[in-house]
Amino acid sequence: MSENRGDFWLKLRTNPNTGVDYSYKERSPNYSLPRERHDFWELLYVDKGFVNIQLGHQTYSVSQGHFVLIAPNQPHAVLPSTTVAPFYITAHFQTNLPQLRRLSNAIIPGTEEGRNLLTKLLREKTSSAYGASILAKSFLAEFLVNSMRAAATQNAERLPTYFRTNAAKLSVEKATDFMKVNFRQPLTLSEIAEASGVSRSHLEHIFKKITGSSIMTYLQELRIQHAKTLLLESGFNISQIAEQAGYSSIHLFSRRFKTFVSVSPTQYAKMVRLGLPSACNYTRPLRQL
Repeated sequence: MSENRGDFWLKLRTNPNTGVDYSYKERSPNYSLPRERHDFWELLYVDKGFVNIQLGHQTYSVSQGHFVLIAPNQPHAVLPSTTVAPFYITAHFQTNLPQLRRLSNAIIPGTEEGRNLLTKLLREKTSSAYGASILAKSFLAEFLVNSMRAAATQNAERLPTYFRTNAAKLSVEKATDFMKVNFRQPLTLSEIAEASGVSRSHLEHIFKKITGSSIMTYLQELRIQHAKTLLLESGFNISQIAEQAGYSSIHLFSRRFKTFVSVSPTQYAKMVRLGLPSACNYTRPLRQL
């Protein structure tokens, strides 16, 4: 049967449980969302870290640079994890896009082009320019169509096989728990691997596969997250915060902070206190240091 090319429509929806239509969120490590279901689609694209999501009675991890499409009336929940605060893009919508269900219940690798389209979608939300809502829907539609084209030539990794063994996940959780307790110390890969109970090379492999991040990038993210909290909630100066976050010098701290957050520690604190959208406009995907 040929698809209908003339009657396509897409409507952005607001989730009545959260009040969100589409947005960029930075969540705390222990963030959770109770089990829910709704009559519209939900897109969840992980920009940093990873998000534990429950579909039906199974729990899976969506790692950095991947996304999941939750079909209408699919029960789902977001569960807390042991990782640092995740950043993700979410959008709720209704559409008659043919065959979209082929993308549901799958963890799908994203692309830089796709992330750019979602970034454009977010920018239109705060724009007062003519046609902002029209462009927002068109960027989301382009993301969905491109994803369907890619899925036609690539095998999306289905949720039931995303984690091949519970042992790998357990080792990664041991490593992340160890780093959360000891991130202020000058940790080495060998020390982290020893705490996880596996070899250094094996931990590097499974850590990247499960979290989408390298071990040392994760460690840096922990330190930066702690520094962000101190910047907003403590009376410490920059030098004291650098030390509390595990950095040997204020200059190294400032460089690392700007690498991860795209602005200096002082600028970040000012922006958040003024209510500026720092998470949306001043962050970018993690990169190896």
